[in-house]
Amino acid sequence: MGAHCELGQSKIVARAFAQRRDSFLVHILTGTPECVVLLDCPRERLGELVFEELPGVRGLINTFTQPVLRHTHTISRWRPDVLTDGEVRALMGDRRDEPDADRQAESARDKADDLLLQALHADGRRSIDELSRLTGLSDTTVRRRVEKMRREGDLVIRAIVEPALLGLPVEAVLWVTATPTDVESVAQELGRSPFARYVSVLVGDRQIMAIVAMPSEAALYDFVTRGSWLTNVHSVNTAIILETYKRGGALTVTGT
Repeated sequence: MGAHCELGQSKIVARAFAQRRDSFLVHILTGTPECVVLLDCPRERLGELVFEELPGVRGLINTFTQPVLRHTHTISRWRPDVLTDGEVRALMGDRRDEPDADRQAESARDKADDLLLQALHADGRRSIDELSRLTGLSDTTVRRRVEKMRREGDLVIRAIVEPALLGLPVEAVLWVTATPTDVESVAQELGRSPFARYVSVLVGDRQIMAIVAMPSEAALYDFVTRGSWLTNVHSVNTAIILETYKRGGALTVTGT
């Protein structure tokens, strides 16, 4: 969702969206829209969100809402050229990268597992000792259940890293248009770039949204003018991210 804000109100709007439990990312951008927000909103609640909730946000003039049709590339799959393939595999261990749709893990979980998931969803940094006190289970049982849920993909632990710490301080949002038959191939090609942190296909005139992290403005220029992914692209609208209030569902220092 793109948010148009009153003059001088962008930070207030961004902070309001960052405090919502259903927001996944919140950025302030150059140009218009001044903010980009990704919300986890079920389709049946979309009308309520647009017509009842959004008008109550202080400093918000209007929005353009573009539901996501497909997440082509998410930050959980982001692999910048910092670690080798061997180092990535070592960090992942035997955990599955994505849950297997055919497995029966959900039916195998019990109330204790659900309590653990709820506790970790509220605070992913909770220790085994804290989880033991919250659930009434022994430390050994908690550790065994957590490891089992990690192996089966019910519990995914990931670090949310500021790209600047990896030498990628220039972040930008790209809105891309292409011929309908080329949208999938363009999105896939974008997602293969180590600079692409997030790529999705949207409803609306801006068919693809991507968030990229670059080492410099010069690298961003090359990416949006000479990248191999541009072959079947009609247009690219680029906005540099000025401030981040929420990333990967977690508040940043700015957003708190």
